[in-house]
Amino acid sequence: MTDAPASIGFVGAGWRSDAYFTVAQARPDLFSIDGVFCRSDATAQRVARRWGLPSTTAEREFFARRFDYVVLCVPRDLVSDLLTLSLDAGLPTLVETPLAASTEELAALYRRWATAPIQSAEQYRYQPSHAARIAVADSGLLGSVGTAEVSVAHDYHGVSLIRRILGTGFSPVSIRASAIDEPVVGTLGRAGWAPELVATTARRVRAELRFDNGTTGLYDFTGEQYFSPIRSRRLAIRGERGELCNDEVTYMRAPAHPVRQQLQRDHTGTDGDLDGLHLRGIALGDDLVYRNPLAPARLSDDEIAIGTVLTEMRRLVDSGTPFYGIDEACEDQYLAGLMQRAITTGAVERAHARPWAPSA
Repeated sequence: MTDAPASIGFVGAGWRSDAYFTVAQARPDLFSIDGVFCRSDATAQRVARRWGLPSTTAEREFFARRFDYVVLCVPRDLVSDLLTLSLDAGLPTLVETPLAASTEELAALYRRWATAPIQSAEQYRYQPSHAARIAVADSGLLGSVGTAEVSVAHDYHGVSLIRRILGTGFSPVSIRASAIDEPVVGTLGRAGWAPELVATTARRVRAELRFDNGTTGLYDFTGEQYFSPIRSRRLAIRGERGELCNDEVTYMRAPAHPVRQQLQRDHTGTDGDLDGLHLRGIALGDDLVYRNPLAPARLSDDEIAIGTVLTEMRRLVDSGTPFYGIDEACEDQYLAGLMQRAITTGAVERAHARPWAPSA
C-alpha cells in the first residue's frame, strides 16, 4: 500500500457512522474522510460542526469525486440504489452490514454485482479478542477444530464467526433452532444506564448448524448480551487436542502432559509506561497471537475492528485482495435467515442451492 492515507467518501451519518469518524480522526495517517454525503442539510451541518468533515447533500457532485473507495453506512433498504451510484461511478465500495432485507434481494444483489469491487464491513472477526482466538484455532494448537460455540453477536455476525472459526466455506449445512423469552433487568444500552431496575423480556435464540464437512456450530444469543453487565458473552472452540474457552486455552502437548494457558492482553500506559493508553497486542505464553494494527491510537476493540476493515479495504483497492466479499456476506445473512425460519417451522432447515455458493 502507498504511504498516503486512503481517501474515503462516506455515505450516511447515523449512530454507526460515528465509530468510523472516530477511527479516521485517531489515525489520520491511514484514513482521510474527504467527503460525507447526507440526505438533509441539517444532517450535513451537524456532521460538519461536530466532526469538521466536508459534508454535502449534492449527490452528483459527491459521486463524481475520485475517492480511493466509498463507505455506505445506511439502512438496508437504501443500499441497492446507493451501491449502483457508487459502482457506476467506478468507486470501490465498502457496505455496512446487512446488505439487504431478504434472500431474494441478496440473490439479485449478487447476480448484478458478483465481480464488482464490493466488500462488506463484517468486523467481529477483527475484534482483538476474537482475532486472537481465531489465530489460536488456525495455529493447529488445538488440533483439527470440530466445534465452535458462539454467544457474542446476533444473527449473521454470529454465523460469520462460526463459519470463520470452522473454515466451512460454503459447505452444505442443516440447521435446527429454537427461541425462548427470558426476563432480565434492563441495565445498559446505547442511550446509557437504565434509571430503574425494571424487568423486561429478552428473546434468546439457540441454534445448531451441522455442516456436511463434519463440523458443528452452536449459536446462542440474547440481544441484552451486547451491553448488559449481567448477560456475559462466551466463545468456545473445541479441537481434537484441546479447547479454547473465552481466554483460557487447554491442550495436550504430549501424553500425560496437559497445558493450560491464558490469552493475555498487553496494554500500554500503566505504571511507568508513558507510551499512551492503547492495546499493543494479545499473547498466548511466549507467542504474540494478535498485534493491534491501529496502535498507538486510543480506540475500543470495536473501533480497532472497524479500522482493520478500513485497512483491508485499502488493500483491496491496491492489490485486489478480498477480505469479506459479497458472497460471504450473502451466505452469513442467508444462514441467519434459515435459523429464524427453523424457529418458526420447528423443522430442520437445509441450505439449498444459492447463486453465491456454487460449490454447495
